[in-house]
Amino acid sequence: MSKIKLSKEFIRSTVKLALNEDLYPSGDITSGLIKNNKIITVKLLSNQNAVIGGLLFAKQAFALIDNKIKFRIKKKDGSKVKKGSLIALIKGNAKNILIAERVALNFLS
Repeated sequence: MSKIKLSKEFIRSTVKLALNEDLYPSGDITSGLIKNNKIITVKLLSNQNAVIGGLLFAKQAFALIDNKIKFRIKKKDGSKVKKGSLIALIKGNAKNILIAERVALNFLS
């Protein structure tokens, strides 16, 4: 099976378009509920048996919102996982994680 290598610029521009579509014109309403700058760690878990894909797109979504968010990949694209498997750890500002998570999850769906 051949592997297609996507450029960093393609991933960045694709994610940028998705974020613009998601956040325009009214921004992220739910993140407005968070009033502090709390740093959190989120576990990204598989909600079913799956094949992982889109991790670099998801990682880029967080980086474009806040380049201080750490996205540590625990599984590789193309790997098979069972329900409940740890896919990635995300650490950073809670509000900014919430802003990016919807788009990131869309790339992983």
